[in-house]
Amino acid sequence: MAVTNATNGCGANPIYAYFVGGSATTTDQLDQNWGYAASGTSKAAVNSAGFSYGANNIFGETPSFANPVAPGAPNCGTYSSVPACMATVIANFTPTNAAAVRYGYQTPSSTQVSDPLFPKWLCNVNLPSGLVTLGCQTGP
Repeated sequence: MAVTNATNGCGANPIYAYFVGGSATTTDQLDQNWGYAASGTSKAAVNSAGFSYGANNIFGETPSFANPVAPGAPNCGTYSSVPACMATVIANFTPTNAAAVRYGYQTPSSTQVSDPLFPKWLCNVNLPSGLVTLGCQTGP
């Protein structure tokens, strides 16, 4: 999910939720994402031959976050987990637009899954409990 409430950046240039300025191959594609830009632009732009946006994106519709205020730096020393520390931020940035909910924050699971796109180097890192659902499963 990419959302901005700013309309212009670098002078009078519109800000897009997604902008692709270069693509490594002619088969790169962005699909199954939510993008909203307050600029009223087409919400996604391309300046790259061969790149395409898939048919399963939602662009131009606001997710209507509950209370989107920029938080200060967190101090999580007294919390039992990262999700507990960030509970207010998670609540503030929960979409109230029902169609956007599946694109927003997802509660981490303790069940390991196999995800071929998960960065394999994270499989051997000692991450704080509850931060992410690891996609490292190698067996059934």
